[in-house]
Amino acid sequence: MKQPFRSISRYLILYFLLTILTNQVVVGQCPNTIPNRLDYGTGNMSITYLDGCLPLTIKVRNTLAGATNTLTLYDYKDGPLVPDSLKKDSVHTFKRPGTYTIVQLSEKEGRKLMSCQRVVVIDTLAPKARLIACPDGKVKLVLDPNQPTEYQTYWVDWGDGNIRELQEFQRNTSHQYTIPRSYTVKIWGVHRFRSCKGSTLVLKYDPQTPSTKPKIKELHTTSATSADLLFENPLGTELVLMRRAPEGAFVSTGLVSRKMNDQVKALIDSTTSVCFRIQATDTCLAETYRSDLACTPLLKLTGSPDHNQLVWKTFIPTGGNATIEVLKDGSVWKNVTSLGGEGQLIDQELTCGTSHCYQLRQSGTTGIVTSPIRCGKTPPGFCTSNSPLFIPAAFSPNNDGINDFFEIKGEVPPNYSISVFNQWGNLIFQSTDQAKSWDGKYRDTILPSGTYAYIIVLKDTSGKDYRRTGTVMLLK
Repeated sequence: MKQPFRSISRYLILYFLLTILTNQVVVGQCPNTIPNRLDYGTGNMSITYLDGCLPLTIKVRNTLAGATNTLTLYDYKDGPLVPDSLKKDSVHTFKRPGTYTIVQLSEKEGRKLMSCQRVVVIDTLAPKARLIACPDGKVKLVLDPNQPTEYQTYWVDWGDGNIRELQEFQRNTSHQYTIPRSYTVKIWGVHRFRSCKGSTLVLKYDPQTPSTKPKIKELHTTSATSADLLFENPLGTELVLMRRAPEGAFVSTGLVSRKMNDQVKALIDSTTSVCFRIQATDTCLAETYRSDLACTPLLKLTGSPDHNQLVWKTFIPTGGNATIEVLKDGSVWKNVTSLGGEGQLIDQELTCGTSHCYQLRQSGTTGIVTSPIRCGKTPPGFCTSNSPLFIPAAFSPNNDGINDFFEIKGEVPPNYSISVFNQWGNLIFQSTDQAKSWDGKYRDTILPSGTYAYIIVLKDTSGKDYRRTGTVMLLK
C-alpha cells in the first residue's frame, strides 16, 4: 500500500510545481462586480509573471483548447467591462506599481468564457540614506526608517571596489577607506522573489563635508523641576538626551528616542541653569551627530515698594543669532536683546490689586528656550504712593462757584492728611478728611494772593508714610 501512495504523492507534487511554474489559471476567480458574471463559462489562461518589479512585462495566453475570439482587459477596476478596454494583444507592460486584475474573454462552441487573475507590480524607487563621517576615519551609511519602497535586501557599492549586502533588518553599516578622499557611493535595493534590482541612490562622500545633525528646537521650563524638549532627528537614528553636570561633564538622562520628531520631559532645577544636548548612542556618530547646547534661562523677580525688578541670565551659543524678550502676563513686553545674556529691568507699569507674571524667551537659529514663569503681586506701597491723585496748581476763593477750594481729587486712601503752610512756614490749614478742603482762609480770614506750600501724607497698610509736596497759587 505504501508504493501507490508514494507514486500519487510524486504526481501531486509534480502537478503543483508545474502549476506554479507556468502560473496556469485552472479555475478563474473573477470579481463579483462584473455584471452577469455567472452567464460566462470558466476559461483558462496562463501568465508569465503574477508578480514582479516595475516595469513589468507579462505575456498572457489562452490555454483552453478550441477557444476563439480571445480579448484581454489588463486593468479591471469595477463595473461593466468596457469594450474599448479589451485588447487582442497578448503582451502588456505595467508602468505603475499596484495590484491589477486581468480579465480574459473568449468563446468555445458558442458559449462565452471568462477567466481572471491578479498581478502584483512592485515599485523600484531608490532608497533614502545618508552618509556620516566618523572621527576614526570610518564612514557610516544610515538608511532612513521610512523608505519609499521596502526591499528584502540592500546593496552598497562604496566606490573603492568594495560592495556589501545589507539584510532587511539592517539599517546601517560602516566602512573604512584606506585612502582619505572623496568617493561616489551607490545604494540600491533588491526584491528577492524576482531578484529584481531597484533604482540606485548616488551619494557623494567627502570627509571634509560637515554632516547633518539633530536639533533641540524648543526647551520650555514648565515647572520648578521639569522642562519639555522638542527636537528633530533627521537621520532617525537612536538618540539619547544628555545633561551637563555641575563639573562640566555630560551624563545620560536615560531618555532615548528613534523618532525623527519627538518631545520628552526632563528633570531640572529652576534655581540654576541646566544645559542639554542630544546625540547618537552609536559611538561612531556620538562625536559628530549631536545637537547644539540648549540651556534653561534664569529669571529672578524682586518686588519693591514702587516697582518690580527683573534680573536674568541666559546662555547664548557662540555665533548664535538670538533675540531675547521679556513676556509680561503672557504677551511680549520688552525686547532686551541689546542688554545681552545678563541684564536687569525695572517695571513700574504695575496694576494695583493684581499679580504680574514674567518669563524670559530666547529665540534664534539654534531654537527657542524659555525661563520659569515668575509671578508677584503688586506691592501695597506702590498702590499707596502712586495713587492717581489730582492736585490743582491754583485756586480762586472768590465765591463764583468755580475753583473756590484747594480740593484734592482722585483715589485718596483712608489714611490721608494734608497740611498747608505760608511763606514763613507756619501751619495755616490741616485736614485728614478728603471732603474738607482749604477755602483760602486762616482763622476765617481770606489770605492774600500768593504761593503756599503743602504736604500730603499717604499711609500704606503697613503704616509706612509716603509724602507728596508742592505749592499752590492762591488767586483773587
